[in-house]
Amino acid sequence: MKADWPKDYGLPEDYCGDVLRGTYDVPFNPQKPPVILDIGANVGAFARWATTRWPGCRIHCYEPNPKAYPLLLRTVGPMSNVATYQYGIDDDENHGVVKLYQGPHNLGEASVVNDYLGQTESVDVVVNNTTILPPADILKIDAEGVERRILFELKTWGRLKPFSAVMLETHSELDKIAILALMKDQGFTLTNRHGFSKSRSELCYVRSDLIVPEEKPAKPVVWIVTPKKDLRQAGPIDKEMFDSLPEHYREPIRCLGEAATLPWAFNVYLIGGGNVCEARNASVKWFMESQAEYLFFVDEDLMPQPIDYVKVLRYMEVNRLLVCGGLYTTRETDGHWVMNYPDGRGPRPDGGMQVAELGTGFKCYHRKAFELVARKNPWLAYEDDDTQDDRMAFFSIALAKDEKVWPGKQRHLTEDYWMDWLCRDAGIPIVVQTTIQLKHRDYDGRIYPDYFPPVPGYVPIPLDAAQVGPSTPS
Repeated sequence: MKADWPKDYGLPEDYCGDVLRGTYDVPFNPQKPPVILDIGANVGAFARWATTRWPGCRIHCYEPNPKAYPLLLRTVGPMSNVATYQYGIDDDENHGVVKLYQGPHNLGEASVVNDYLGQTESVDVVVNNTTILPPADILKIDAEGVERRILFELKTWGRLKPFSAVMLETHSELDKIAILALMKDQGFTLTNRHGFSKSRSELCYVRSDLIVPEEKPAKPVVWIVTPKKDLRQAGPIDKEMFDSLPEHYREPIRCLGEAATLPWAFNVYLIGGGNVCEARNASVKWFMESQAEYLFFVDEDLMPQPIDYVKVLRYMEVNRLLVCGGLYTTRETDGHWVMNYPDGRGPRPDGGMQVAELGTGFKCYHRKAFELVARKNPWLAYEDDDTQDDRMAFFSIALAKDEKVWPGKQRHLTEDYWMDWLCRDAGIPIVVQTTIQLKHRDYDGRIYPDYFPPVPGYVPIPLDAAQVGPSTPS
């Protein structure tokens, strides 16, 4: 294998980038080297990555595409732990000699599903059913549209539950819904998920009884989350990703992480999705599955200092608050603070103001806030949805799925309005710390200053309070 693999195959430089960066990684570390089935091996990226991830593993690669198979052989040729098979895998109703339809763009668009993704040509290939597969510990499937059929046949033969980990790519909304339900029923836990579009996702599972519970951390953990709608992968930020963030965002967080005397531990996450709403949705879901106590939304175009994070967290702990944030301007033309109006109870004696709504650019939630809202609203389900509808751009955080509440549709809960309405409805005050006044660096590089700096006990109200009624869900 050459150093510039797979570019020397005539493929784009980042053709295998997601796989090589660990998009299929799962928290599974067996005591002995695992046996792995790679269905849809393509040019061998997964085999190459898995060999490093699980040293000593044995991999069986299945690839029917006559264009990809020679490249697979070149990739795994030096690997003594890999066996290759030039045939595909499908269920009992779709095996034998079948047509493989070639996609118009790259080697990854070859499928036995007729006219899948607009294939332009076809070739005869051999496909076997799942009974030919040997016993294994890990199953990876990227078979361009037949993942669902393979999984359901494995279930029929009682061969799905024995896997310790399953990683796959889905290629339709219906398949994704069916697979999510199937894997939950078969006792697997979804450990990570990457959504590229409404129809395409990567789902990674570990058998539920193999997941070791996290030890409770010595310090309360604070998640600092930045939603980035164009980010294809999501999760903890590695050094390269962290260093790519704007300095005004990165350096204060670095200082927090290095301040050993602070009573909190800070973890930084980037959350990607089809839009910012999806990103925030995913962050809440993953946060609630962790043991962290605080979820801090921080937009990278704001300019908080380390003391601003500390102020919010200390203020929340001293006053036993569950939701708190700081003020910031948004646009030079109006200079308004991101806070709609006080909720009628006036300023707090220590400079805070209880408000009806507060933007999520710099806002902290304690996990009990989400728990109380869910307890008050049993129809509520926290999950990372895959909506691609930009009309839902202000509806996120959670998903309402009850016909009695929202007949005929799903409602995505808004971070700035609907979620705050639910918090107040559950008796949770929303407080803005008026001493936290953040600057805003716009995309053009300009820094918007404090146009209306509040003084303790006073918060500028951009709307006439007399004209603004209480918030109610529409």
